[in-house]
Amino acid sequence: MFIIEYYFSSEKIIYLTDFNVYNYIFHEGSITTTQNLKYFKGVFKAENYILDIFKSNNREKDYKYHLNRKINFFISQILSNEIEKKGELEDVFKLFSKFFKKISIYDITPKDDLYKIALYLIENNDIDNFNHLKHINKKS
Repeated sequence: MFIIEYYFSSEKIIYLTDFNVYNYIFHEGSITTTQNLKYFKGVFKAENYILDIFKSNNREKDYKYHLNRKINFFISQILSNEIEKKGELEDVFKLFSKFFKKISIYDITPKDDLYKIALYLIENNDIDNFNHLKHINKKS
């Protein structure tokens, strides 16, 4: 969210094409390493906030490009989660479906066939087949 806000408030942005800079500190058990219901609530709360940032800067049409980069990430996170409780997974599906109904005007679809199937199962609340797909995905 910070980067998106900074992007819109900056007068000038410089792209460094010669190198990438990234520093990541891994903390065991942190919210970013634990894909549970709390994590997904935070992800979709942040994404709703980001959409509002795009709208408030009259750049809603550009949100599609941001979302195109995120769709596979969202689905991969849901596929790799460790949620086993059916009720919690249903809640994650509801969050995901509610968000994607909100952004359906952008006509975003995953690029990968596995993710297309996963999205279909999420949208249809098909938890049993989704869990089957999740286990198949972990084996490959």
